Amino acid sequence: MPESGIGNNIDKWRKQRLTLQLSMQQTLICSTSARADDNLDQSLQSLCDELIDYVSTGHFSIYSRPLSFTRQMTTEVSSILQGIYQYIGSTTDQVLLFNDRVESCLIGDLSDTLHNDLLKLKKSLSVRFALEEQLLELGTPDKFRTLQTST
Repeated sequence: MPESGIGNNIDKWRKQRLTLQLSMQQTLICSTSARADDNLDQSLQSLCDELIDYVSTGHFSIYSRPLSFTRQMTTEVSSILQGIYQYIGSTTDQVLLFNDRVESCLIGDLSDTLHNDLLKLKKSLSVRFALEEQLLELGTPDKFRTLQTST
């Protein structure tokens, strides 16, 4: 029964990720438009809300499962997980800084670097999403048993 609960949470989180990716793409498009001020403001606010919701869900609802296995893992697997968590942590910092910057500035003040900032954030998030999938794979009991017996 708990397996299906975490599975449902992961499915919802992955859907949240897709929504975030679409919002990022929409915001990137708005950031290059000549008449973007109103649309960009709304798009940026939506993106920031989705970013914060997504990283919060990951940290508070999803990552705890792989972490629960770390005490039983080999040093090699534990080291891989540490690297994944460090990168995820650094992208969380990027998200928070981006959000703070958007909240504290007027759109006109952001326009000079906004598009490049969005591209950098998108690239970091793409790597993060791939690492999150690895984390989920490492955190499944079957994968954990396979890693334990193969090392």
